[in-house]
Amino acid sequence: MRASKGRFALTVVSTMFTCLLAGLSAMSSSLPVSIASKVSVALGFGPIENGVPSILVLPLTIAAMIMIYRFGVTTVKSWDAPPRVSEVDLAEKHLENSIAALTLEQLRHLIRSQTDPLASDAVANWKDKISEPPLPIPTKDLLRDMLVSAISEIRIPDDGWRDDGKHWVGEILGLRPEDTQPIIVFICDSRPSKPEMESRLNNLGKKFGELDEFRIFAVHMSAGPYEATPGDIEASGKSITLFSSRDLILKGLDLFNYARSIIDTFEKTRIGGTSATLGGSYVDLQVDTAAKENLPEDLSKKLTAWLAEQSGEHVALTGEYGQGKSTALLKLCYDWAKRFVESGVIGERVPLLIELRGQSPSETDPLGFLSPWCARYRLLPQQVLNLIKAGDAVVIFEGFDELRNAGRAFYRHQHFNALWRFAYPGTKIIFTGRPNFFLDQEEANRTLRNQESRKLGGDAFTSIWRLRKLDPNQIISACRNYEKVVREGIEDAIKTNPDFLEILSRPSMLPVVATIWNDIHYLQEGGAPLTGAVLIEKYIQAVFSRKEAELERDRIKHDAPSGSRYLILPKQVRELLTICVAWKMSGLKAKNTIARSDITELVREVYETLISTSKSVGVSPTISEGLIEFEKRFADESPAERVEFIAAEICSAGLLVPDAAGGATNLRFPHKQFFEFLIAKGVAIKTSPAQLIASRLLEKSSNETKVVLRLDSEPNSISYLAECIGTNINQIIPPMRRYILRISIIQLIAFYRVMRPISKQAAYAFVGAADKDGIDSEEREFAMQKFERLPSKLVASAAPMAIIWIFSLFVAGFIGVYDLIGAKESTLLSSNPFLLLILGAVLAATSYAASAMFFDDSEYSDLTFTFLRIHWAKQGVSPDSRVDELHLAYWSLAKGKVQFGRPHEDDVDYSCFLYPAEELGSGLKSG
Repeated sequence: MRASKGRFALTVVSTMFTCLLAGLSAMSSSLPVSIASKVSVALGFGPIENGVPSILVLPLTIAAMIMIYRFGVTTVKSWDAPPRVSEVDLAEKHLENSIAALTLEQLRHLIRSQTDPLASDAVANWKDKISEPPLPIPTKDLLRDMLVSAISEIRIPDDGWRDDGKHWVGEILGLRPEDTQPIIVFICDSRPSKPEMESRLNNLGKKFGELDEFRIFAVHMSAGPYEATPGDIEASGKSITLFSSRDLILKGLDLFNYARSIIDTFEKTRIGGTSATLGGSYVDLQVDTAAKENLPEDLSKKLTAWLAEQSGEHVALTGEYGQGKSTALLKLCYDWAKRFVESGVIGERVPLLIELRGQSPSETDPLGFLSPWCARYRLLPQQVLNLIKAGDAVVIFEGFDELRNAGRAFYRHQHFNALWRFAYPGTKIIFTGRPNFFLDQEEANRTLRNQESRKLGGDAFTSIWRLRKLDPNQIISACRNYEKVVREGIEDAIKTNPDFLEILSRPSMLPVVATIWNDIHYLQEGGAPLTGAVLIEKYIQAVFSRKEAELERDRIKHDAPSGSRYLILPKQVRELLTICVAWKMSGLKAKNTIARSDITELVREVYETLISTSKSVGVSPTISEGLIEFEKRFADESPAERVEFIAAEICSAGLLVPDAAGGATNLRFPHKQFFEFLIAKGVAIKTSPAQLIASRLLEKSSNETKVVLRLDSEPNSISYLAECIGTNINQIIPPMRRYILRISIIQLIAFYRVMRPISKQAAYAFVGAADKDGIDSEEREFAMQKFERLPSKLVASAAPMAIIWIFSLFVAGFIGVYDLIGAKESTLLSSNPFLLLILGAVLAATSYAASAMFFDDSEYSDLTFTFLRIHWAKQGVSPDSRVDELHLAYWSLAKGKVQFGRPHEDDVDYSCFLYPAEELGSGLKSG
């Protein structure tokens, strides 16, 4: 079969090119005019003047090309044929239906004289390629691997197994080559007794003679947490060294460092700028499950019950930003770590808290994936993998929404297939992340294996638990170790201010609020609205200001001269460059992690612009004087060294914290909400009507130029953006995009207002007629839905065509068209009627094709409606129907501000979100 998408796409492009050449040729030839004149005479309209229709050739050509293109796109999208390898490769980039990409791929094959073979089922149906959890590892192999990992001197080859005696044969290395000693390792089902070992040794002795030169071990799987400790037993005059599986794991795996690290993190990590710790403010959370919808259960109790079960059930703990997913599972690890440190016994599954931030598990094998994480705690990767294989682990994959290279469904599928390779029998898996990570529910079910059929079939499956937000009692409990004035103030505020309660229902916002409580109190007294964006902005400024205050306090304490300080940049510059770091993270699709080298590269890119801009008129004296002082201080240093000094300060004297999970030199923001807020703030600066000069720094920070793509990658940033720029939708939707979206909305309104009622009536009539034939109710309902949907696509495309056509013909009938037909006082309606028909057809075809091209604008459409719905929700506006929502959206785009269907004044001052960019001046003021 020779047909393929690529060949068809190449045919479409060739046809369009041929059409263009024919049109250009027709414009300089009388042939089209002669043909049109003959047709006109035949129809009784009379001949056509030679010079008239030539002007119509160009729009006719363009219309024809667009129609051919749209036909090609429609055909490619509905293509039903075995896929080729090139199509599968393009599908990984979501380009399998792109005419241009398919054409280029086909040309590449033709130039190289290569064939494009049919893709195999395994390649074409990647969605069906699900990596099943590993099968149980044979006990003999697992215990052999554990022994070799625990005692590095032991060597046991793969061919060392002796099935008749159920033992391995190998050697143990000595100090010198001649000290190497052969060994026998007996594999036992349970802890062996002395008679059992005597029997097995006697059997071996009868077959092979004396075993004096062998050193003998016996290993077995643990039956419980509190077995007898390892040691030697005497049997048949031989000393046998005995180990259980847990003995071997603990011998080769020093879990004490890992456990103490967990304990220190939970007990000593201070939250925000408060004196409270994670442990001192933790409250147990509640979850909803599909089995018990709207019946919340305590997370800790549910985890305990789940861990006690012997089943193939795994868990996906989902929740929005800041709801406490990470802290809740840190608490699970903390409880285990306390018990382990006190007893020194592995009496239960070991929780392994593995952050997925910036990781790409599909690019390595399980051992390679574990190695960087193990290095942080000085653990042996092979022993950790043995622990998982033995079913003695709870593997917690924390933050699946922060995986690297997870923007496409194919890559997400591959990443999760790699993570499922850790689901060994007995081992439990917990995934955590945000629910909007997946494209749709179908992808979530497939990737997380949430299908009911898996559960009923006894396969490994995942139950999804959704975290609930904090209620007022939980908020008060979480504040128990805050200062009294802060604790009481928060308690009063959540009782009287519903908006404040909504903000604080996310645990991550509590330390933010506590840190800046004085500012919040001031804002409340002034009647200013409290939003998440305001609170985070105040917190960030407090962090940078606190560092300045510490420096001044140290200067006074040590009686240092004024101006002596180890920080080399003004506070405003450090904060602005921190926004640039978030901007670069976003451009790299890095999900709140960035390598130290990337920050140095960022500073190198913006350095010259920053220095030159600081000398301009309108720049804050603090910035100008600070950067002049910087240049004087490091006048003898090379530009590369100056860049390094600045990069070091951004990394060490601001918001960024080390990110060992992302990489050895990586950094991140303390919580992803800071990253998302700074993206929103960067968008506000970049799109500000004031044309802030600081936007040039953002442009140089990242190669990604489309703001809409950044917001599409981080949807929560849209919520913060709505709080940073208010109702001004003009600021984020360009004029041409607003126009296109308005046309699209008119089209949808026309469909809902006119054609849907008509199609419903037709459906009722159809079903009424069908009733006479005895169609049952289920078939009638199906027929009704099918009949209603039938005209939707046709009408949706035809609506703008009809509007533009009728309007244009109406206007053309009253406007002189002297230049068009060459008559001094003529109108289109008084000219040749056949010419009028041609013009109408051209106008109709052009408007139809143009409208079809316009409406493929999903990114801006999603951004627009998300932005509008956020504002409507904040004001308690809920459109009664889809048509009402479309009306509000249309007038919002037309007027440039969000409309609410009632009077609304947005008198909030949003200038605080332009700090510190405003300190560098505005392009409107220059010149």
